[in-house]
Amino acid sequence: MFNARIVLHCQTLYGLGARRFLISGVGPLGCIPNQLATKSKDGECVGYINELIKGFNAEVIQLVGELNADPQLKGATFLYGKVYEKFEDILQNPSNYGKYSLLCHYLLYPTFSLDMI
Repeated sequence: MFNARIVLHCQTLYGLGARRFLISGVGPLGCIPNQLATKSKDGECVGYINELIKGFNAEVIQLVGELNADPQLKGATFLYGKVYEKFEDILQNPSNYGKYSLLCHYLLYPTFSLDMI
């Protein structure tokens, strides 16, 4: 159902002249503050939620491939946005993104100590 809606929207935009599309995956929702506060017992990301998101993103990647191969969308380019992977990198390597990201990491992982810097 989701795939059919995305395809329909892309076909509509294509009919209006759009030729370049970015279809984004979903980030690790098991790491958002709401999930950490309500479902995490140890302050870590909620694994089963993130596993569901990984499965969803795999379907989006497959859909992007199908859209690129669709002869009805000739001349269109569809790209997949790796939101999950980028956000995961921020969580695993916060120092690569500056002090603000370290603060965000601390807020997401209360067991992380800013003294570790």
